[in-house]
Amino acid sequence: MTGTALPQPTDLFALSTDRIHRAAADLWPDEPLTLGDHVPSVTGYVHRARVGGREVFAKDSVLGLSLVSVLRGLAGDRDRVRATQAAYAASPMSLLAREAAQLRTLDAAGVSVARCAGYASGVLFTVPVTGPTLADLIAKDPARTYDLLTAAVTGLEGLQHPHVAAQVDAAPIPERSIDGTFRRKFNGVSGRLYIGRLGLDRLDERTRQGVTAVVGVVVARLLKLRLAPPISPTVIVYGDLKPEHVLFPDGPDEDPVFIDPGLARGPVHHDAAKLISRTFLTLIAAPLLDAPASAVADGIAAFVAE
Repeated sequence: MTGTALPQPTDLFALSTDRIHRAAADLWPDEPLTLGDHVPSVTGYVHRARVGGREVFAKDSVLGLSLVSVLRGLAGDRDRVRATQAAYAASPMSLLAREAAQLRTLDAAGVSVARCAGYASGVLFTVPVTGPTLADLIAKDPARTYDLLTAAVTGLEGLQHPHVAAQVDAAPIPERSIDGTFRRKFNGVSGRLYIGRLGLDRLDERTRQGVTAVVGVVVARLLKLRLAPPISPTVIVYGDLKPEHVLFPDGPDEDPVFIDPGLARGPVHHDAAKLISRTFLTLIAAPLLDAPASAVADGIAAFVAE
């Protein structure tokens, strides 16, 4: 194929697989790497793997962009992506280089996170965290929504540690802020795809087109806005605090463990706002709960009130 061809999933996956093998060889030259299952993700290439006798997750990022954006040409054609990715992966400010540094700093500060097992050549290896997510537990026991949300926020009290603050000021991840996430998801390339897949299958074609058009107008207006500077002093925020990033490996009555940080400075309400909004979206999209959905809404309301 010519160099003007858009990247294909097989291209990206093959490149990421190769990078994972080379990174593992750099970190553990005497221990073989065996790749396990590919873990579907819209923002990166993630694989279960085994290094020697240890289980790890191997994570690669293509230019710090969502795979949808790369596949639709936001970063250029296939050859350009290949060329720019090499330089990006070597940068100390690549997304996963910053995430690795943040995981290490959080662990040292006493915040329970998925530990960084190693980082090299743009690839992040983490120790797996097993157990139900916050979303799983809320779906199973909606009456505990308030307690579970509170546990998630309480588990992040160590974010304001001086060493964490110093790390964030040196290398924040603002891409995972509410504003940054919205703009990344709904840019001109991937935004039309997301809007076109609103899950309106039960509506007739005319109504579906009308709803899609209205949402498109709303998104276009929001993209023109800029967030006003926070009125209150900024604090260190987790940045990507959503139900699937909070796990309870020892059960709902024990401390949670966090994955995929996006530490940055932000307003004090940032983490709670993202957690609440994503929990509510999970409620809308969730299968049947084991209790009335109002129990989740009541728990969210109690959490907001406090």
